[in-house]
Amino acid sequence: MRLIVSVAVGVIMGFTSSGLCAGDKAGSTAVDPCPPLTTGEATNGWLLAEGNYTARQIGNAVTVRAQGANPTPHYENKLVKSSKLISPPELINLRKAPSGIQPQVIISYHTCGSFTSQEKVKSVVIHDKSGKHTINVEQAVASQPSPSRSY
Repeated sequence: MRLIVSVAVGVIMGFTSSGLCAGDKAGSTAVDPCPPLTTGEATNGWLLAEGNYTARQIGNAVTVRAQGANPTPHYENKLVKSSKLISPPELINLRKAPSGIQPQVIISYHTCGSFTSQEKVKSVVIHDKSGKHTINVEQAVASQPSPSRSY
């Protein structure tokens, strides 16, 4: 009950989730416009976050999405590649707390990142506050434009 009320209060007060990604329509086969993943670690105020994850590959583009909740508004959330030089890369879900006093309202977040792979990726590993997660990668076919007809 508290979570539902908190999220509703956050919406009423006009707080927004950070890292909202485009292309979230169910069944979408368009290439998702998520930023390329950068390399990072949990340093300089960035801490491990928790989340639920999905991954999809369309052609050479692999998109990974995270969603979860933050304890207050204005957190920054991001997915980054670990510094391990492996393929596919292992990812880390991070968040950074806002400065100053914040209302104690649970706010959902959505963030995403992408990388390219010349090979079919079966799964990706994501590290977060709860530990290590292996996420299966959904294989999708890029939508093709309709052939034009001459009359």
